[in-house]
Formats: sequence, C-alpha cells, structure tokens
Amino acid sequence: MTDETREQPALDGPPEKDTGTESLEEEDRAPDAAPTEDAGAPDSPTPPEDAADEELEKRMAEPLLKGFKGIDVAQIVVSAFLIAILGVIAYSNSFGMPFHAEDQRLIRDNTALHSPATFGDALDPRMPRPFTMLTFALNWWITPGRAGSFHVINLGLHLGNGILVYLLCRRLFGKPIREPLAMVAGMLFVLHPLNTECVNYIVCRSGLLATGFTLLNQFQLV
Repeated sequence: MTDETREQPALDGPPEKDTGTESLEEEDRAPDAAPTEDAGAPDSPTPPEDAADEELEKRMAEPLLKGFKGIDVAQIVVSAFLIAILGVIAYSNSFGMPFHAEDQRLIRDNTALHSPATFGDALDPRMPRPFTMLTFALNWWITPGRAGSFHVINLGLHLGNGILVYLLCRRLFGKPIREPLAMVAGMLFVLHPLNTECVNYIVCRSGLLATGFTLLNQFQLV
C-alpha cells in the first residue's frame, strides 16, 4: 500500500511547465509580435503644397542671370538705362525744333533726297557723305516733312555713343572702380555741351555716325 501511494502522481494542481523553454519561445516570437512602425509602413507622399513651395524656393534661389551674364549684365543694363534717361531729359526740348539753316537747304528743299531711290542725285560733290545722306533719305521716306523724327534719330545715335563710351571705359578701368567711373564717363559724354550742335543740328548727323563707328572700332580693339 505504501509503494502504490508513492508511485501515484498528484492530481491536485496543473503540471509544472518548463520556464526556460517557454522564455526562449517568447523571445523568438517577440520581433514578429511587435513590429516597428516604420517596418511595414510605406513612405508618405509629399503634399502638393510642400512640393510647390520647394520648387518656388529653388527658383528664387537661382540668379536671374548666370555666369558672365549675371551681375555684369545687370550692371550694364542699369547703367545704360540711366545714361539714356539723362540724355532724353537733357535733349527732350529738341523734338519740337523745325528745320533751320542748312537743314532746310540739304533736307527739306532737296527733293532728290526725299526717296532712297534718288538720294544719289542729292549728293554734294564737295562733301558727298553718302551714308549720312542715305539716312536722311530713309528718315524722310518714313516720316516725310517731320523734323521731330530727324531729331529723335540724332538723339538715339548720341545716346548710343554715350553707352559705347561707358562700355569702352568699363573695359579700360580696373575691376574695383570700373563701374562707377565708366558710368560717370558715359553720363558726362551725353550731357557735355560740346555735343549739343551734333544733336540739335540735323545735318551734323555725320559727326554722330563717325563718332559711333570710331567707338565701335576701339571697343573691338580693347
């Protein structure tokens, strides 16, 4: 009786479990049971508003004019504009001036000069100036009898010469001081009273053309 009692298992409680094996199984299941938030989540798309803002920031960060066509070109444009504005202000009263003195004889009363096809007959053998006379013929053909258009062309040539003076000085001067000095040189050329006759006197357009071609030649050589 005592032997059978000792060999019979106890039925009062549940069987004991192996804690070591169970802990290992829990560790193996832990990564699968608790996945991280970034593991299976797809990349969230960028909102359209943020993408548009980023594109706008990139465009605003880029210079309007890059490389050689950057700050240098911007400075040239601003300086040329200022020189032209000063010249227009200084000579704006010449637009209402009529033909006078030699303007009447060589342009207004010279009928051969009123057409580009016959301007050759209007050339003076003592001072032919064919290119200048051709510009007069074209000027009259486009705007017949209007002295104001002749003055506008003369002023345009004068302003172009002033800008060429500015560009030429810009190449001649050193980089630290070239911009202000070149701009002042162009403004002085445009506003100097010695040039008044060539601008206001229509027949003196030959002097404006000669000055322009000379400055262009020097600009190419420097």
